[in-house]
Amino acid sequence: MPTARVHNMTKTSPPSIPSGRFAPQDHLGESRVNQKDKPPGLLISGTDTGVGKTKVTSWLAAELVRRGINLGLSKPVASGAEWVDGLPTWGDTESLRRVCPMNPSVDEITPIRFLEPLAPNVAARRDPAWQQRTLMLTDYLSAIACWNGRCEALLVEGVGGLLCPITDQATMADLAVAWGRPVLLVVRQGLGTINHTMMTLEIARARGIEIVGLVMNRSEEGPLSPADQTNREELARWVDVPIWGPIDFQSAFDPIPAVITTMVDALLERWRASASS
Repeated sequence: MPTARVHNMTKTSPPSIPSGRFAPQDHLGESRVNQKDKPPGLLISGTDTGVGKTKVTSWLAAELVRRGINLGLSKPVASGAEWVDGLPTWGDTESLRRVCPMNPSVDEITPIRFLEPLAPNVAARRDPAWQQRTLMLTDYLSAIACWNGRCEALLVEGVGGLLCPITDQATMADLAVAWGRPVLLVVRQGLGTINHTMMTLEIARARGIEIVGLVMNRSEEGPLSPADQTNREELARWVDVPIWGPIDFQSAFDPIPAVITTMVDALLERWRASASS
């Protein structure tokens, strides 16, 4: 086994799936809702665009809500709209709205929206509405901060990967550092994911970003390739963070994957420990 490791977290096994439905102790405490400070949270990032960040975020949100958590959801920026009945619609934002228990508006979930499917800073330079102002990291932090004091916990979905530019001076990694919450990394199952994942973990380590684990997600239908069949085992030889999955390809109408329950167990345990410290 290789001696090199690409992250310095202790490798642990996720808790087992509990029997039965949620219990009252799944709540993080009513006092959390009324506090003015930042709620416990998680930033869901990925090794690339199209790896399944929105699906994973929506699954986690649905399971947390099922357990009675008063959850906030944020995707501060979305680029690339679809036109429905003559109006622009951002599919990722709508997916998160559907699972958020607070019935938030589009602006509450995603206040920064661009029509073109580009990195946000590039989209902003090409958008006439942004010609008189500059997209700043504080715009993203303000979008997230609107949930402070309103929820027990907050899931934030990023765009692209950690080095995706979100302003002309900042990347998603800068947002992760500024927000100060750990990151869950969604990775592909197929060919190329070992290199992409290890590079992303190196960036996280260099920036002091805590990675709570990897979610290996199969984002395309079709027969399993040799890489699909071997990548999880090989990644486990090189990284020292938990790996959940692989999650088989799922449509929006399929049941929530069982591994999501395991992930939520670990997430709630972490948040409770943080709240009691």
